[in-house]
Amino acid sequence: MNNISPFKFLDAYTLKDSDYFFGRTKEIAQLYKMVFETPLILIYGLSGTGKTSLVQCGLASKFDGPDWFPFFIRNNQDINQSLHSALDECIEDTKERSLVEKVRYINRSYFRPVYLIFDQLEELFILGNKEQQALFVENIKTLIDAKLLCKIILIIREEYIGQLYEFESQIPYIFDFRLRVEPLNKVMAKQVVKSSFNKFNIQLEAPAEERLDEIVQNVSKKKSGIELPYLQVYLDKLYRDDYKRTYPKGTNETFPALEFTKEEIAELGNIDNVLESFLDNQQEAIQLNLNQKYGTLIPKDAVQEILNALVIDNTKRPIYFSRIQENNENEEGIMQINSTQKVLFPNLSDEIMTYAIQALDKSRLITFTNNDSSFELAHDSLAFLIDQKRTDQQRNQAEVLRSLLSNFKDYQNDKVKEQLLSAKKLNQYEPYLPALSVKLDDEVRDYIDASEKNVEELKEKEKKDIAEKRAAHVRKILLPIIGTLALVALGVSIFAFLERKKAQEANYKNYISAAYTFKSREQFDAAFSRLDSAVIYANNHNLKTKVKDTLTNQTISINSLRVKWDTTHNRIKRAKIFEDKIENSVDNDSLLIDVLNLYNLAYKEDPEVFIKNKKESTKKLIKEKFLHWMYKAEQFNRYNQVGFSNEAIINAKILAEKLVLDDVDRERIENFPK
Repeated sequence: MNNISPFKFLDAYTLKDSDYFFGRTKEIAQLYKMVFETPLILIYGLSGTGKTSLVQCGLASKFDGPDWFPFFIRNNQDINQSLHSALDECIEDTKERSLVEKVRYINRSYFRPVYLIFDQLEELFILGNKEQQALFVENIKTLIDAKLLCKIILIIREEYIGQLYEFESQIPYIFDFRLRVEPLNKVMAKQVVKSSFNKFNIQLEAPAEERLDEIVQNVSKKKSGIELPYLQVYLDKLYRDDYKRTYPKGTNETFPALEFTKEEIAELGNIDNVLESFLDNQQEAIQLNLNQKYGTLIPKDAVQEILNALVIDNTKRPIYFSRIQENNENEEGIMQINSTQKVLFPNLSDEIMTYAIQALDKSRLITFTNNDSSFELAHDSLAFLIDQKRTDQQRNQAEVLRSLLSNFKDYQNDKVKEQLLSAKKLNQYEPYLPALSVKLDDEVRDYIDASEKNVEELKEKEKKDIAEKRAAHVRKILLPIIGTLALVALGVSIFAFLERKKAQEANYKNYISAAYTFKSREQFDAAFSRLDSAVIYANNHNLKTKVKDTLTNQTISINSLRVKWDTTHNRIKRAKIFEDKIENSVDNDSLLIDVLNLYNLAYKEDPEVFIKNKKESTKKLIKEKFLHWMYKAEQFNRYNQVGFSNEAIINAKILAEKLVLDDVDRERIENFPK
């Protein structure tokens, strides 16, 4: 083994580790049974319970080669693209195919069932958007409905399972076949440790059972459940320390004999100390190496900032990169982080970032994924520890940066003003922008500047709108006053010109004004009374030419106005009498039509709002009566009471003649049984 621990540290178990994968026999059997019962399986559990290992090691070991063709799919930048890319790797040509066609092609070409395993599905909700989520559930439903030789396994952290309820409307059976992966209890953990030690030629100092209890106690952190990654980290550290003491010069044996003593177990301490101290030691060592190699170019917390960038919502964040050149020191080439994620990291050159990332990889803190085009933390347990070390300020700053970049990405796609930052968001971001500004590229800064400018423009527009509304309100108040003043001024000029007739003209104007006032209050008798008095004053004195011209220009003819008012008033009066009768009449359809006719005629004479409102309310009442008769006609027809049905439809048609029917009502009449 040559100083290499047989324990997995933070790596998941794969098929090649099946001889060393202990403690999940029951769950493997349950999962294997489900595979033959349903095309869709949901696996969930807390972080660190070994969900991925259960599938890619435990379940995989149950199949012969031809029966197991797995595609492990992560969200990456878009889970739907990742799905297509994974299938495309097994398709020889470049012909355009749908998702269903691709799976069928693989079934036919390889004579094997396809297993689509969506690992760490919580990333879809952490990193994906609503459009990607909607397309994903549509793709899953399409694959299942096609009844292919295809099994779909969803693996998700337990705290995100509630997000799947949105998918239930399209896939109602999504929760029918599910398996919760429980943390190892102490009994199971002891069995895993004991089986592993037997496999790896490890002995425990007597009494062995006590040493076993001490190990499990240190790993359990005094909890009932034990997280598998923590157990592996602990055993890996215990193994490496004992190996160095026992074989300082190394050995070529695959599993050299080792013995873990009470003293060694006590010295190592509990798992919190092990994982946290490992993280701290590796971080300090990498920071020291960076300082020694690059000197003052390195901020004192550069490694911590890099690790912080790898955490999002208390879980690991994948980072994407490309290789841009080769040099003597690094044959693989310099890593260049994608521009959209570069802002997450400290402002370091590509060469320094490459050195730091490779150092993190050698220390087993990160792992390269996605065909060596991305990297991420080795496990969510590291993300949890890193997040715990953050201050509230750092957490808030990270959240602001994430939100800002998400908004910027949306804006980049459409470039519309509606996707600029609002005043509310700018206020939320403002305390953190000075610290973030050094990380932001010119495009993001321009986006913030454009947002601030847009907010100022909206404020100015709002001020102008308020000013215009106030001005309009003032005009609304002042115009009648100004109009009245103008009339008074006109009256004054007329009275001055016709001094002898001042009193008569004043009475005339007062009576006209009073008549309009009473009319607006619907007090028609009082209005006509005032008009009668006005007509007397207008006809009993000789108006000068200017006054006559003025009255003519204003289309005020007292006699014609009185006749028009008299006609309108009589019609309104008759309509109101009919309205009163309607209140006490059973058969009031004809009365309703008479009322509407009167209001229509009155409106032709004097199109006032009052009459218009009366027309509309009467038409509404006629429409209600029409619908009532239609309903009765349909009911009578349903019970074969044809005579009553015909009578009802006749009444409905009479009312309909006075209405402008919509298509639905017209169709109801036309299609009514003869």
